[in-house]
Amino acid sequence: MPVRIVEKTDQEILNLCTKYLARNGDPAASAESWRFPVIDVFRGSPFDESDPDNEVIFIYKTPPGTPTQVGVLGSFATLYEAVPLKPVQFLGEDTGYFSVSVAVPKGQMHIYQYVVNGQLALDPINPQRIVLDNGKTWSRFFTDSYLQPTVLELWELNLLYRLTEQIL
Repeated sequence: MPVRIVEKTDQEILNLCTKYLARNGDPAASAESWRFPVIDVFRGSPFDESDPDNEVIFIYKTPPGTPTQVGVLGSFATLYEAVPLKPVQFLGEDTGYFSVSVAVPKGQMHIYQYVVNGQLALDPINPQRIVLDNGKTWSRFFTDSYLQPTVLELWELNLLYRLTEQIL
């Protein structure tokens, strides 16, 4: 399935990173939950929110100045070819950030891993992980309107519904 890349400027990407930059990369410095990838409304045109896709923005941080190739491999695209992330610059200087923005249909869950210099890596910021049947761990994300239970088994969900009905 072809991946639809959405072009973003370096300024737009750095604006998304400001919360992380303000904490000097320390996730414990704020109680606010802030995660990548960013799931956003896809706007094919400026005021059109009826698009069936979400814009999913992947951002990966490396030490500035180190030669790095970064891609993202996920179920939203082919699992045999990584989508390359482009370097993000500020005033012509390397920031160490790499990013790509893709359009992904709403109502779906996807798994992904980064490919950093040829090595697979989980998303270090996103805590959502899933262990597949083969024992491999992948990061995951959900687009808007995903309605499937992911934590509870069906019997647990039915019990929760019955308890909620009794309380109400």
